[in-house]
Amino acid sequence: MHDTVLTKIYDFWKLILPLAGKFPRQYKFVLGDRIQHLSSELMERVVEAYFTSGNIENKRSMIQNANLKVELLRRYLRLSHDLGILSFSTLERLQRQVDEIGRMLGGWLKSLK
Repeated sequence: MHDTVLTKIYDFWKLILPLAGKFPRQYKFVLGDRIQHLSSELMERVVEAYFTSGNIENKRSMIQNANLKVELLRRYLRLSHDLGILSFSTLERLQRQVDEIGRMLGGWLKSLK
């Protein structure tokens, strides 16, 4: 299951990086870069958690941190839509992916209890 969440995050990452890079200049360096950075951090935290052995609390902390990244991504994507940068259909597609990643991370956290 955990390798599946890595695949989902990778697929999201592959989609969002070039998309955020095409944000209008006035938002590219504030909003676009932040979305790209959060996506990268999300991948990093989940890879760390996946490959960390032993201490369950460290793993839980990494997954909780990844969950925080998911929540922030939701907000930034919504803001991108509200500012007219992302179309509603693009927002929907990205939000579905982010929601699925969030559910998978939540399931992973529950399995560590």
